[in-house]
Amino acid sequence: MSKRALLIGGTPSDLLLIERAKNEGYLISAVNNMPDIAVNRQLEAHFNLDYSQPQAILALAQKECFDRVIAGSNDTAYQTAAFVAERLGLPGYDSVTTARVIHEKDLYRDFCRQIGVSSPSYCAVDRQSDLEALIADWSIPLPVIVKPVDRSGGKGITTVFDSMQLKSAIERALASSLSQRCVVEEYIEGSMHSFSSFIVNQKVVFDYYDSEYHWLNPYQIAYSSGPYHPSADHKSYLRGVVERIASELKLTDGLIHGQYLQQGDQLYIIEFTRRTPGDWYAIPVEYLTQFSYTLNTLNGYLGQPLTLASQSIKTGHYVIRYAPMASRNGILVDLTLNERLQPHLLTGYAYLQSGDRIDDYRRQRLGVYLFKFNSYSSMMAILADINRLFVCELEEEIQ
Repeated sequence: MSKRALLIGGTPSDLLLIERAKNEGYLISAVNNMPDIAVNRQLEAHFNLDYSQPQAILALAQKECFDRVIAGSNDTAYQTAAFVAERLGLPGYDSVTTARVIHEKDLYRDFCRQIGVSSPSYCAVDRQSDLEALIADWSIPLPVIVKPVDRSGGKGITTVFDSMQLKSAIERALASSLSQRCVVEEYIEGSMHSFSSFIVNQKVVFDYYDSEYHWLNPYQIAYSSGPYHPSADHKSYLRGVVERIASELKLTDGLIHGQYLQQGDQLYIIEFTRRTPGDWYAIPVEYLTQFSYTLNTLNGYLGQPLTLASQSIKTGHYVIRYAPMASRNGILVDLTLNERLQPHLLTGYAYLQSGDRIDDYRRQRLGVYLFKFNSYSSMMAILADINRLFVCELEEEIQ
């Protein structure tokens, strides 16, 4: 009899996990409140529920007798998966308490301060905070960045350059937060990088690094290039941080993904997550290293041993991962790739089709496309022009 797994999520970013789980013999159902998305048609069943409500998802998992739960590419999805797994005695996840420390920004910042991990200066705020007194005694130099503690994808974030804007930015972040909490952090300029590590017995057994870039939305990654090669000292430091966190929190085997800012020789770790990154992050890793990123992410969730056969990065190979966006709202007519991109296309997937509506262009991705290169210079030549090499044709929505 086939095993049944509940995917908590179900966006196009989760397609790689879905296909891999099917290949491993699982029948996959998903729970999300997006009944019309195309991903649901590839599932055994779809349950139209809000997965930010863990008790409701637990009741569903108990009723349907799922053998395993799989977290989608969203922090809330991971925390709900950890809650369900803990209540049902399923393997593959950290405790609910640990999942909160990793994924909620105020708890994570507190934890970093306790163990001496370099991260931005911050102040935690909630609905009980006296904002007037807080602002009057403000000590973190402007500019600052205000973030909800439990949202991703740039939701509710504001950069504040004037103290007169601070109260409204905090109120906006609190309103966006699922738990009505936010952090106010020092604003740090620097190059953005991500690093995906896999741990076994709290030790790093594989890691991969890339560079990340913003475009229309300064709080959402639009594209990346890789591999990135940090210095030996920086790599040693980052591995040490991962292993320190894994040891302190007794993390389960599997993926831990982080982002950091580099300012000169100083590194500031912004965040970690234990769910898979979105927009097909796994594909460039697998293409460049032959490491089974998706399978090992899945194995972590299923409580299975990781497969560690190949880990070396191909020399002379590079990948750009790009999620095109529209420059305004409207109805999508067509998305065209410039002829300069065609010889480099590795794979791609359109999230939206002709006739679909774009109503939040600063956050709404149109798809994800990956491009391969045989030299660093050829990759950088495309990277410099990448935002002009996709043409998005729109028509105004008829009122």
